[in-house]
Amino acid sequence: MALTTRTVSIVGAVVVSTGLIAGAFVLSGPLPFANLVKRADAQSTAELLKTFAAKDSDGDGLPDWQESLYGTDPKDPESVVKGTLDSDAVAQGLVQPKFVTEASALAQQDDNGQDIPGDAPASGSVTEQFAQLFFKNYMTSRGSTPPTEAEMLQFVNDAVINLQESRKDTQHFTINEVTVAGSGANAIRQYMANFEGALLKHLTKAGSPELQYITAAVTSDDTSGLSKARAIGDAYMAQGTEMMKLTVPTELRLVHLRAANSIYRLGEITRDMSEIDEDPLLGMLGIIDYQPAAIEAIEALGAYTPILTANQITFEKGEQGYSVSMRAQLVTEFIDKAAVQAQ
Repeated sequence: MALTTRTVSIVGAVVVSTGLIAGAFVLSGPLPFANLVKRADAQSTAELLKTFAAKDSDGDGLPDWQESLYGTDPKDPESVVKGTLDSDAVAQGLVQPKFVTEASALAQQDDNGQDIPGDAPASGSVTEQFAQLFFKNYMTSRGSTPPTEAEMLQFVNDAVINLQESRKDTQHFTINEVTVAGSGANAIRQYMANFEGALLKHLTKAGSPELQYITAAVTSDDTSGLSKARAIGDAYMAQGTEMMKLTVPTELRLVHLRAANSIYRLGEITRDMSEIDEDPLLGMLGIIDYQPAAIEAIEALGAYTPILTANQITFEKGEQGYSVSMRAQLVTEFIDKAAVQAQ
């Protein structure tokens, strides 16, 4: 009892179609907002996701990320039975997931599925969670009768939704953690200088944007930059945490909390993407989440502009606070322009 190559490949299409939204600026780490220079749309992220979903390093008809579900070898096209492509082995029911679940136990009662040499999904990984959801849904729902392609699509969609529900964006910091003191132009000006200082305090030596490292890993098998992407993610999270140490004027209480949470969240998602080699499904979900998270971080920055304008606060070039205030203004102008064009 096994899935055909064609039906299993539906997973990639479902994941690709979930969670992508319209374009915005792309953050270029490791300093959020400071390198806010490149405009991109969701298409670039979608294409990266499609490329990863279809990647088949050994040409055996079974994409690499699916091989991680079965525990087959993505570098050996005949890792189950010599003379038989892994995709055919799956279609013939010669492969069962290597983790122990109710689903796999049920499957072993119905056929002679072979437990092959290879790497099982890492324990506790999102890839393992997906595999368990996927195979349990398949096996317990249909027994020994293979589902139709439409039914399989629904099974996969449900599994993806379940995973995304478990990963719903939660606010890492709460309003009660914001230290509020002072108000007025002078307090706001000092805060903006401190805000920029908090970002500068946690930098990495990564020379490229995080998405560039992920793209290289997916399209060129160059995984050397994944550790740099992970370091960028760590830097974002450290910057969000550092922001929460600041004293915040009354006027910026909510804006500050939103910015800190959005930077921290972007760090979490960047780290997820950086795991794409070890935990493929986590990496895929990270790519899905990246575009909305980047947009939220950028819009959070733009929320500073009305308050700066209302208090007639400007910064001279070279003055601490200038960089973030200038980027906030650029974001506001971009959003306003996009709104006019949409009318």
